[in-house]
Amino acid sequence: MQNNPRHIQSNGKWFVQRLTCLCLLVVGLLTACQAPVESDAWSSDNPLAVDSVEFIKSRHYWKGYNFETTDTFKVQQLNPVFLSSFRWSDTLLTVSSGEQLVVSDIVRITTQQDSAIWVKLTAISANSVTAWRDTTKRPASMAKPQPVTGWIKESVFIKKVVPDRPVSKLIYTMGKTSFRLVMAILALLTFATLLWLRRINHRPPLCVKGGYPMLLSMVFGLCVIFHRSIWLFVPGDWVAYYFNPTLNPLKSELPLIVALFLASFWMLIIVGLATLEDQLRSAPSFGKAVHALLYLMGQNLVVFGVIAILLPYYFAVAAYVLYALWLFKRYRRQRHSHPLYRCGACGAALERLGTCPHCGAVNH
Repeated sequence: MQNNPRHIQSNGKWFVQRLTCLCLLVVGLLTACQAPVESDAWSSDNPLAVDSVEFIKSRHYWKGYNFETTDTFKVQQLNPVFLSSFRWSDTLLTVSSGEQLVVSDIVRITTQQDSAIWVKLTAISANSVTAWRDTTKRPASMAKPQPVTGWIKESVFIKKVVPDRPVSKLIYTMGKTSFRLVMAILALLTFATLLWLRRINHRPPLCVKGGYPMLLSMVFGLCVIFHRSIWLFVPGDWVAYYFNPTLNPLKSELPLIVALFLASFWMLIIVGLATLEDQLRSAPSFGKAVHALLYLMGQNLVVFGVIAILLPYYFAVAAYVLYALWLFKRYRRQRHSHPLYRCGACGAALERLGTCPHCGAVNH
């Protein structure tokens, strides 16, 4: 049988057409996968450029990061480039405390006097729109709520804000001088009260004895030591954690000392819950359990005041070691008077396994 020339020619055209369509499809897909290249903010070609990688490493935030103001400050509406180049006058807007802001842009302005980083802020809450509204050009009743932006020097801005995250806000509150002063006064007052109660009762409440209260005091002091170690030896790691906090001690990005601090914090919570349950079950009454827990809380508050505030670091470490040894020795002395077993039915203290004298249950 002979092949038809027309059939061979039509097959050749069909193959060429299919190959051409396939090539066009591949070229189209490759072209579609290429995103448009935008000039980075840290490109060296731009005189106003800021190296984003270096800025994030040193400041720990970048564009799109949210803050909350802690104090009142003023921002300018115009770009600082125009103000430095043409010496234009600008209207300053007041940002009140408690406003939520987001970083929109970051530029470097270099003049003959100095070189400074300027941050562009944008209000992201309704309160900010009301607080920033400029009413000099038209009445407030005619002003429309619009996202308001303003520029401020980064050195001034960073002192007036806190990262808009719960953990960062807690760290900021505990780092205030007023908070430390109040804690020191409370520690001294608690120490004096504990001495007075000890003089009246001649000894601490018996229900405070046990392994869990001892372990709780040790872990609490260890948390304080870890925190002070971070501030003394690697404060930059704590600043980085302040801007990007986490409660996961197993996160790979965390430095070892910060991870140990978070692990001790979680251990403090677990041991604290175990201590609470132990005291509520072992105390003869609910009132004595509350009394014991308050005594233990006051004791730990005194430890916090001495180790974290009053003593220098190395003296605080020595004081913590002596305090931990004293707790362990006291626990060993009290172990003979403290029951080793509890009834599985009623939770009463037992000197030995066997029949419970309170409910009659047999414990093995």
